[in-house]
Amino acid sequence: MSRIRIVEVTRFLIFVSISKIPLAKIQLSPCNQRKGNKMCKIQNLKTKIGIFGLFTFFASSTALLSSASASDQVGTVTQTQGDVKIFSHPSKTPPSSATQNGKKSVHVLFEGEFYLVNDAKIGDKVENGNIVKTPPGAKARVIFENGDQINVGSGTAYRIHWTQDSAQAETQVSLMYGKLRGVIEKGGPRSHLQVRTRTAVMGVRGTDFFIAEGAGDGATEVSIIRGSVEVTPVIPKPTPEKTQGKLSAERKISQEAAPVAVKPIQVSAGYSAEVGAQTPPEASPKGTKEASQQAGNPVTAKITPAVELRKTTQEEFIGIQKSSVIAAPPPSPTQEVAKANPSIQKIALLEKKATETTLQDIKTYDKKLYAMIEKNPEKARSIDAVNQAALQTLIKEAPKAPKKHKPYQSELDDLDNSAYEKYFKIID
Repeated sequence: MSRIRIVEVTRFLIFVSISKIPLAKIQLSPCNQRKGNKMCKIQNLKTKIGIFGLFTFFASSTALLSSASASDQVGTVTQTQGDVKIFSHPSKTPPSSATQNGKKSVHVLFEGEFYLVNDAKIGDKVENGNIVKTPPGAKARVIFENGDQINVGSGTAYRIHWTQDSAQAETQVSLMYGKLRGVIEKGGPRSHLQVRTRTAVMGVRGTDFFIAEGAGDGATEVSIIRGSVEVTPVIPKPTPEKTQGKLSAERKISQEAAPVAVKPIQVSAGYSAEVGAQTPPEASPKGTKEASQQAGNPVTAKITPAVELRKTTQEEFIGIQKSSVIAAPPPSPTQEVAKANPSIQKIALLEKKATETTLQDIKTYDKKLYAMIEKNPEKARSIDAVNQAALQTLIKEAPKAPKKHKPYQSELDDLDNSAYEKYFKIID
């Protein structure tokens, strides 16, 4: 049982116990009217301490619940390959010329906020609002306390944010560009996970999924390994510019403008959905029939979301496997080494927990695969081995891609550095 559930049960039992005591009975003993009676004074003191203790414990359990929930939301970097960065401490004000470890600190500007840039090391925490970035050739794995994992592909940048420190926290991952594969526990701390890109919103309720976001054309590709994901294409609201009192011929899509969601689609295991970049509806001149219709419904009949739903091909699954595997991860530490270094032991425990969570997920969704892994313990030796076993099974069953086809996002090579410069501005 997790710490959150233990605290919640404790709070519930205390509340029930207190609620069953009538207020009239929570009072000092009648003998308090007998002045000078030492036994009565001691008894009354015990009553006061008991009542105070109950409410103090109830209050402290609330603080413990908040702390435990916050811990469950924070991720830990357990594996890295190449030059991985973490952007932290977002601030609206420009940074001062501060130094860090004897070196001048580096900041980047992203969407109006300044972030401190640090090299990601194994054991680093990924806090609320942080951005994880991998350049071409680099990868990373972030694991959470319950075993949820996010495998960050090469040439990727994403930001994680959760709304509140509670068991029902709503977690949002904003994928600016690149590729990531997530394994999320059903009913866990991220059971309300939402992944957003420029063209789609994905609702994840516990599954193994892969998402690729193209920095150039803005298309989003979603592939499901296990479970299902609800995919909602979005269309930016039009924000027409006025030039000398007239409507400009070109329409500017504001980043701050809330997107218009259209009907979602359900993507199941073995399938992929590609959501193309959408064109916002053009604003009609005021006073016209089209303008009044547009005011009531920004998504006109002319705007049809470009969503392609298809069976995931062998080539796509191979691309997902290539993107999500860390090259030559360090071997598991011996018990002696782990005991001597608590941080190494913590990483080993997180990797083990991720393996257990993934195996439980496989047992829920694919009993045949789970039975096969049970017969081959080597396939369960690490989280990478388990993730590869799941993909290898799908590769055998998946169709081959047509000889002539547009390259899928999962097949494309790493993005160049221009994608990074497009989103982030380095502040000296």
